[in-house]
Amino acid sequence: MGESKNKKLDDLVRKAVKEVGLETPSLNFTETVISRLETSGSTDATLVYKPLISKIGWGVVVIIVAGLSTVAISGKMDTNSAWFNKIFTGVMAENFLDAMPTLTLSDTVSYSLLIFFVGMVIQMILLKHHLNKRFVLH
Repeated sequence: MGESKNKKLDDLVRKAVKEVGLETPSLNFTETVISRLETSGSTDATLVYKPLISKIGWGVVVIIVAGLSTVAISGKMDTNSAWFNKIFTGVMAENFLDAMPTLTLSDTVSYSLLIFFVGMVIQMILLKHHLNKRFVLH
């Protein structure tokens, strides 16, 4: 039953296509389209790439992450130093740092994490360079 329905539909579509006929583009269709693309690309400068996070923003993020990682790996901070008291005044900051757990890592783990992150940064730089060379229009 389903096959006969499909066959009837197929026959109907074939008749409709024969009645309407196929449209063919003009002889210079490709050249016209390419010329319109070339002219529209050169005059339309409204789409300019602007990164979501600027280079300065990424620098700030890297500095913050590096600082927090250093504090976490090195253990407890000395809260009696003069610069710390100028920045963080009050009991809440001292209680917060005292309540933080200390993280002790062996030298092997520290070196392996360092090598991993350096390799990851190198790989990201190389991949970005490769993708820029591959997908940038000239």
